[in-house]
Amino acid sequence: MDLKLFKINILFVALFLWALSALAQGEINATIILDYSQVQPNQQDKDIMEEAKTAMTNFMNNRKWTADNFAPEERIKCNIAISIVAISGLGVYTATAQIQSSRPIYGTSYESTLLNYFDKDFNFSYTQGQPMDFNENIYINEVTTLLGFYANIILGMDYDSFSKLGGTAYFDKVRNIANNVPGSPDAWQQFGKDPNTRGGFAENLQSQQYIPIREWMYTYHRLILDDYLNQKDPVATHKKLLECLIALKQFNNQKRPNATAVRQFFFAKGTELMSMFSQASPEIKKTAIDLCSEMDPSNTQKYQKLMMMN
Repeated sequence: MDLKLFKINILFVALFLWALSALAQGEINATIILDYSQVQPNQQDKDIMEEAKTAMTNFMNNRKWTADNFAPEERIKCNIAISIVAISGLGVYTATAQIQSSRPIYGTSYESTLLNYFDKDFNFSYTQGQPMDFNENIYINEVTTLLGFYANIILGMDYDSFSKLGGTAYFDKVRNIANNVPGSPDAWQQFGKDPNTRGGFAENLQSQQYIPIREWMYTYHRLILDDYLNQKDPVATHKKLLECLIALKQFNNQKRPNATAVRQFFFAKGTELMSMFSQASPEIKKTAIDLCSEMDPSNTQKYQKLMMMN
């Protein structure tokens, strides 16, 4: 074979394999952290947990979750930090999890947090070699149901931040996943003793009642953050952001005060808001502090620190 032709063939094969590798990656770029320092697992459980971590990572990152094509740099960054708090049997774990995702801001290296959710009942079981099967319409097992639930929340929030109500299809899936869990455990209930449940969060995201919050998130990310962090007009941006906070307060008062979706917003955005308003006029800064403190009273002291900044 001609050497030049041979090199061309090798290059073609390499490009083909690279393309296949890119296609194998889905829309999500997840980092799974599995911490079992609180327990004393034996070697077999350590092996199972390490395999589970790899299986979870592959499940989140290699699965195709949407019909859209994502370039490698467009994949949604997220972290799922799982803490094992008890082992009740071989491969049976009581756990908590912190789920975070972020969105890049146009024209900057900054990434804004979209989701920062603490799940105190991230309990699951895993056996070595277990297939990570998932169907949004059928409950198969807890671990893939949990991951599929949060994958669609992450997608829905990301799509909502780039286009108004763009995440609707994914929030519908989230509600469907929650409703298909058999036995309706407390963590999956919409209205239980604990208002901060997965079921309640799913209901908030999918409900027509909460559309104003979703529209607000679009305005905040697409129309405010992109402009503000590029310093196009910080004064006008502060005023617009204040208008959005006033609208959020009106929604919060008229609908369900301290609803899960509102609490989640401040959990994810409190520090970011503090930073943005630190450069505002004293009048706007004070009004922002009052609004944030009313809707997020547990962090009043953090917001009051704004008065001492700059």
